[in-house]
Amino acid sequence: MAPEAPGNLVALDLTTHPSGFVCRVERYDPVASNEFLRVSWNAIARPPGYEPVAGGAAYVDVPRGFDHRVYEARPDVVGPRLAWIDKVFGDGLMFIVILPYGYAVTRFLDAEPPPVSAKVHDGRMALYWLHKERTKTTWLMDAVDTERISALCAEMNLESSRQDPQSRPIPVAMVNHAATHHHPPGLRLEKEMVGFYDLCAWIGEKGGDEAQVSFTGVLLTFLVAADAISRWFQTYVVRQNVAVDDMLSSKGFASLESLKNLVVTHTPSEAETRLKRPWTPSAREVLTASDALAQRVGGEHCAIGIRHLMGAYCHFHYPNHQAQLLRWGFDLADWLTEFRKLLKTIDLVPTERAGWHALFKEMGITDHSMPSRERQTDQPVAARPGGWDIFIAHASADKTSAEQLFNRLEDNGHRVFLDARSLQPGDFWDLEIPRALKTARMIVVLISRNYETAHYLRAEVAQAVDQARNTGSPRVVPIYIDGMLPKGVSPPYGLGVVQALDARELGGLGRVADQLENLLR
Repeated sequence: MAPEAPGNLVALDLTTHPSGFVCRVERYDPVASNEFLRVSWNAIARPPGYEPVAGGAAYVDVPRGFDHRVYEARPDVVGPRLAWIDKVFGDGLMFIVILPYGYAVTRFLDAEPPPVSAKVHDGRMALYWLHKERTKTTWLMDAVDTERISALCAEMNLESSRQDPQSRPIPVAMVNHAATHHHPPGLRLEKEMVGFYDLCAWIGEKGGDEAQVSFTGVLLTFLVAADAISRWFQTYVVRQNVAVDDMLSSKGFASLESLKNLVVTHTPSEAETRLKRPWTPSAREVLTASDALAQRVGGEHCAIGIRHLMGAYCHFHYPNHQAQLLRWGFDLADWLTEFRKLLKTIDLVPTERAGWHALFKEMGITDHSMPSRERQTDQPVAARPGGWDIFIAHASADKTSAEQLFNRLEDNGHRVFLDARSLQPGDFWDLEIPRALKTARMIVVLISRNYETAHYLRAEVAQAVDQARNTGSPRVVPIYIDGMLPKGVSPPYGLGVVQALDARELGGLGRVADQLENLLR
């Protein structure tokens, strides 16, 4: 979907309250401008020059002459529905609502007028409308299991696609500046890797993928790219009888030949208009894992190469896709072993070659041994370079609670960093802790009555909160382990504006672990 171009923008971030529902209102209104905003609803990280709206629910490019305000308010209550009335400027009002955790609009007609689109944002349903004139927007919410929200968003979008396109403003078509080189912030890519992702984005845009870069889309690019790693992969999948046709058909390609015919017409062009959203979350996760792997084997400033990306796929892959890889016929143990053999034949600087050797040695993969599935599953968490799922920050007085949460999450197969458990004798904690924070998908901060005497890795947690607000990653989750703080007492380090979990209200750390696992999916 192309970016929208409304005359003004209003976003409501709804939360529950003992007296009903309250919302944080963020709005952009023109005060001395005849221009329009450019709003990206589908971007999964901040495009250059754009500002996050409602914590990254959308991103907006704001020209001069717009007033930006943030304030607290209550929506109107109309019977069982909530409502909001607002003013429209210029080409229309884009109105965004992020529903409270655990709530959803379950039917398309439970919103009036019907929304343009719905999606999952931080585990919550987010919807938006485009209004041509002053209007009242109403919606009926129901409490639902969080696992249903993604499916409900898909149903909402299906119904929206069936509506008359003439009934709503047409979004402007503009160059998606984020499309070609839209990588998570702070990552450095080798030149060959940049070309690989440009080809992948082009295949995704022209093919049947939902985004320019997806988990499966990268695998398809390996099937047709001309670099040494991709050529090895093309031979490997044939030798192992991987279900390549199933991979291709899942993205709308009738055969490998049809994909190759499309690639023949590829002409890299940064000026080309691309309308699909740039990255799926799983594709970004794999790239982040590739970065962690590059740093592990090549040093802290090692740029990401295609070899690191292949390593992320054949072992340090996105957990949700392991079952899919197995269905396609990948033998993950064999894939990793054969990839190790390939690395011994390509040109690497001595430090990185030593880094790969040390990594495989830690994993028990040597010239004289073959890896077993048990070794892959049971290797120590600290030996995995693909980044951490969860980083736990806590006060020393809350060590017992932190270890209980660690045990529950690690027992369920998650990669969890807890300093007392994850640091090994001889580790430089001043290097390992920042590295773990950088690669973690989620940072959990335990808050209790002891918080005033806690350090909480002060600067690092504050920096993570700021980064999460601007880019949406990592997710920072405060956990109140013995109830919310007394009224008038503010949580530390900017956590007061972050939606939290109350362990006492949920029924203990076991239920907290369940909630965190749902957010990781």
